[in-house]
Amino acid sequence: MERTTAKISKQEVNELLDNGYKLLNILEQNYAWNSKEYARNRSRFISGYTKWYKRSKEIICSLSPDRCKRFQGLFSTNKRSGINEYTYTIQDYIHGVYLENQVRNYVDEVTSKRLKEQMEMLRTASSRLNEFSFDLESFVKINPIYSNRASFTTEKTNQIIDIDLEDEHYNSLKTEINSSFRTGLFISTFLLSRKLIENLLIDVLRHIYPPTKDENISIYYDIRAQDFRDLNLLTLTVTERKSEIPFDDDVLDEILLTLERMSLENSPTSHSSIGIPDREDILSYRIGDTVENLILMKDALKQKQSL
Repeated sequence: MERTTAKISKQEVNELLDNGYKLLNILEQNYAWNSKEYARNRSRFISGYTKWYKRSKEIICSLSPDRCKRFQGLFSTNKRSGINEYTYTIQDYIHGVYLENQVRNYVDEVTSKRLKEQMEMLRTASSRLNEFSFDLESFVKINPIYSNRASFTTEKTNQIIDIDLEDEHYNSLKTEINSSFRTGLFISTFLLSRKLIENLLIDVLRHIYPPTKDENISIYYDIRAQDFRDLNLLTLTVTERKSEIPFDDDVLDEILLTLERMSLENSPTSHSSIGIPDREDILSYRIGDTVENLILMKDALKQKQSL
């Protein structure tokens, strides 16, 4: 985990968010500029973003170490089979990489989405700040109870999913999951979370493999049994077809890690283990991050199909 060398204040975070909006404005207005103005404003963005990213990354990695890897992945990645609108990074934009068969300013739109996600992480991290400044790394060092944890945040984790899922059924399921978690019903939390992730994964696969022919349908639906495939089989499918899924490898690896850990054979609720999941077990699954990543994938695919 990186350490911030200066104190973090809400005022500084707010200033970074304000500067982020200015950078977004440059990207979103680029379609209106001629070639000369486009180049000049692109240079303004690169100069401003480089400073913005350096400090924002320090803050994210200090306040939200669980989101640090994703924040950096939006800027650059070494794990991808090719460059497309799903794997395109802000560093690609800085290096002048454009997407084939797209107008020039399309990469400004894609870069804008990446920056918006980074800004949302920064905004979320700012809610973890108290009125005083602190050094999280030092806090962990002097509190042995947390010293062996790979990820620690100061957020009060009374719910594990805190994003709007838009779909009424999914939001109802989210409410049940968070309610079960708050009341200590951790087996229920696990099983309901597993079902939500299973359904979201099916949604993603249906966008990638439209149900226009049996070959596609059979990927996520058992035609003979007339039922959707369960999470274990879906995990195997995603693993085998990983190269066909047009998203960043780091994100897919994170999702697959959670899916594999939540398989019934490996879960604390399976017959092979007499253990019952506790609060820390549930938090270790990073359910909220997995749900958020699947929602982002689903929305990106839906938007592409609507073009």
